[in-house]
Formats: sequence, C-alpha cells, structure tokens
Amino acid sequence: MQITDEQRDQALAIADSCARFLYASPQSGEMLENIATKHGIDDAQYRIFAITVGDAILNLVSHAELPGYLASQLNIEMKQSLQIFADLIDFLSQSPTQSLESEIAQAEDALRSISPIRTMQEDQMKLSDEPVVQSSSQADLLQHVPAAPYQVTPHL
Repeated sequence: MQITDEQRDQALAIADSCARFLYASPQSGEMLENIATKHGIDDAQYRIFAITVGDAILNLVSHAELPGYLASQLNIEMKQSLQIFADLIDFLSQSPTQSLESEIAQAEDALRSISPIRTMQEDQMKLSDEPVVQSSSQADLLQHVPAAPYQVTPHL
C-alpha cells in the first residue's frame, strides 16, 4: 500500500479537530518521539515511523491494519510491530481536551501571578486629600502647576 502526499493533504483537510491535534501538535510529536525511543527506532527510521502513524491518524490506514503496515514500512518483525502498536493505541486514543485543560490551568496560574493594574480611579481615591489639578495644557499637568482660575471679565 503506497499513500501519496496528496492523499495525506486531502485527508488532513477533512480531518476533525482531534485528528488535527494528534497529527500536528508539538505534544503529540513529543509523545511519538518517546514511543520511538522506547522501541529503539533510530533517527533514520523515525521519519518513516512518524509518517506511518500520521497515516493512521488520518484514517488512511485502519487501526487493525497498522501493525502490519508498521512492520512493512519499518522492515521490522511483526512481534516488535505489535509491541509498538500497543503503545500507539494509547497515543491514538488520547483527546486534545486533556492537554487543553492543562494549558488552561497554566494560563490561569499565570494570570493569578500578575499584579493588578493601577487605575486612575484608585489613584484618585488615594489622593483624595490633595486638590484636583485641572489644566488645558499637558505640560502644566506633568509639572503639577495649577492653571490660573478661569475668570470672566464683563464687556463694558
């Protein structure tokens, strides 16, 4: 069975969000690399391994056919292929919500660690004893020089 890049692109275009997550997320890549390392898949075979697993994620190869497909693609014995497949079942059945929940928890922790933003209202409450400075000139405000009071002179 030979699967082309065009077939992979078409399958990815119609894949659901879970399949897209498994196919392209950095977390999935890390997990796949850990499985490859555990089973002694070297760097030369890793690319073929990743593409083969990607074909299963995109349903171009059924899960039932995956052990045989792995054995033929990687030129390994069926026994080793079944051992790899046992770890891949856990990988293929994971949900993106697991990592999404952990990312949300990390983001919430990061938000809690940020100090609150100072607001003008809070500053005015703290300075309530001081007179309010009003001016039409920004320079006067920055230098804290009060403007002359507004006076109306009658026309005679």
